[in-house]
Amino acid sequence: LIANHIEPYIGMNMSFYLWLFAILLHISFLINYIWKFEIHFKLENFTAGSFVVFAGVQIIAITAPLYHKQSLGTIAFWFSFVCVVIVLIIVSYRYLKIPVNEPVKPVIGVYAAPVSLCAVGYLSSVTPINTEFAIGMYVLTKIFYVFVLYKFITYFKYPVYPTYAAYTFPVVINAITTLKIMNYLSSININLSYIGYELFLETAI
Repeated sequence: LIANHIEPYIGMNMSFYLWLFAILLHISFLINYIWKFEIHFKLENFTAGSFVVFAGVQIIAITAPLYHKQSLGTIAFWFSFVCVVIVLIIVSYRYLKIPVNEPVKPVIGVYAAPVSLCAVGYLSSVTPINTEFAIGMYVLTKIFYVFVLYKFITYFKYPVYPTYAAYTFPVVINAITTLKIMNYLSSININLSYIGYELFLETAI
């Protein structure tokens, strides 16, 4: 993301190499995580935070268009999407079966991020876009969004923990998802006026 944003200041070549370096760095994080937590599998080690390294691959899809690397972005999207689905099943099963300690409870806020990242990655790099698939992801993002906001309200009875930081990015990426889907639907002449109000509300939140 930084590589994209500073491209006007450092030039396309430097920005592109910084982008590639960031991808390699993320792959190293991915391998490290798989080695520590997937190969040595323990269900109790999984929380909503387990999404991060896999859903984060979507940033490749989101930033690829600047470098005309949508083909790489498409590969990143599908890899990340499949991983997110698998992790969603495992993490949801873990929450249903094993109680989470109070300080770790707010990490559930991350639930709002993975599908939103997938939706933004899909709309950024994948062509042609399947409108039904895009809308399906959008609807799913809103279900998770409402769920984590509800959980946030129920956590008012707890002290403030650093883990509340898990609510920052997931809330932001939902607003970006709404913006992306609104722009896409407008581009195919589908205007849903309520989405504008939804975007305003999510930005305020």
